[in-house]
Amino acid sequence: MWKRTVLYEQAVYGNFPFWSRGYGLLAHSAKCEPDWLAALKLACQRFGERPRECADNLGFFAIPQPDGPCMIVGVFPNGRDDQGRPGALVFHALFIPPRAYRKAGYDPFPFVEGLRCDWSSEEIDTVLPTGTINVSCEPLCDKQPDRLVEEIARAINGQKKVIVPSLTPIDPLARSVWNLLPVRVRKRASMATFAYDNGNRFDLVALPGRRSAELAVSRDPACVMIDAHDYPDSRSSPDHEKGKPTKPGDLNDDPPRSPRLFRRFLRSITPLLLAISFQNA
Repeated sequence: MWKRTVLYEQAVYGNFPFWSRGYGLLAHSAKCEPDWLAALKLACQRFGERPRECADNLGFFAIPQPDGPCMIVGVFPNGRDDQGRPGALVFHALFIPPRAYRKAGYDPFPFVEGLRCDWSSEEIDTVLPTGTINVSCEPLCDKQPDRLVEEIARAINGQKKVIVPSLTPIDPLARSVWNLLPVRVRKRASMATFAYDNGNRFDLVALPGRRSAELAVSRDPACVMIDAHDYPDSRSSPDHEKGKPTKPGDLNDDPPRSPRLFRRFLRSITPLLLAISFQNA
């Protein structure tokens, strides 16, 4: 077990109802490097926009920076944006020093407790303090990882980028996969427990529905889709964590068809069916 108090720099990016800047940087700590902030802005812009059919979700993503800190970013629904439109997001980034991330086994999960979702107009353009978090890391030994976890880990080890269709964040699944990956892979791997697009080319990401996942796979030959519904007995699947299985149709982005439209269709073809039956009589 590794225990230590870790210092980190932080920054906040998002769209807020209390200003008229659109998406922008709310505040950051003094020691944030310009290239860190530029990387944060780019990652947030590539995160995607919430589809109308998808509910708000809490999630986070982690992107190790080459020769720099690991950027661990919480993503939080923020109500309406500065134009009154729903679906605004706020991103709180922690920049974890490379040595601390290495000591933690290149595991982002111990650091998520430092993420915040509540920000106010009083923090516009302020200098945030350097943060501290008490990290206690003890690898979770999954002695018998299930087939879903093994399949995802095998694909990431083979330098594939895995997309899991899911309407909810996949934190338990992602953590089980991370525990199965060797340290050399975790060192460079990125992940998002939930996102609306894969513009960041995460090594592991949950996207909201099969259509989103299939589109992402079609755009990037390095991506593969692994659907948890193909592994109904998995202890780590999003459905298992919710306590009740999700119907496969729930992962379809298409809105449900209206029964009224179906009845109208039946009425429209009834005369044709009656005519055919009289001709055959």
